[in-house]
Amino acid sequence: MRFKKIDNKTRIYRIWQGMRQRCYNRLTEMYKYCGAKGIVITPEWENFIGFKNWAINTGYNDTLFLKRKDNNGDFEPDNCTWVDKSSNCLKNVKIIEFKNKKVTYKELSEIYDIKIQTLKQRYYKGWRDDKLIKPLYFKKENEKCAK
Repeated sequence: MRFKKIDNKTRIYRIWQGMRQRCYNRLTEMYKYCGAKGIVITPEWENFIGFKNWAINTGYNDTLFLKRKDNNGDFEPDNCTWVDKSSNCLKNVKIIEFKNKKVTYKELSEIYDIKIQTLKQRYYKGWRDDKLIKPLYFKKENEKCAK
């Protein structure tokens, strides 16, 4: 009997391995976010071929990332989807209220040209709305010295 070799250098295989590490390897940093919380992988994804078949059938390509819809739910077909990088990063993005709208620090930073860290510090101190984006000082234009 001949076994088909699994290409363990492919990106999809590394995603599958990463998922397994997060759920079952207590020695990895990410275990605390999945395995330690009781999150497991559906039996049909225990072997790579099952996961790969699901991935291809649901639109996987090498630019997408695996995301659980419910971060407290297991890795299973109904709870997982493929997202682009910007959507994947949103799970770690703090949404704040600014002038009755929900925004991210990054959005405010780009609009008002203020460092994200400055916005975070101000928000933490209780600064809101106009005070949050107000410059602390204005740069003076260089004055020419009269001789």
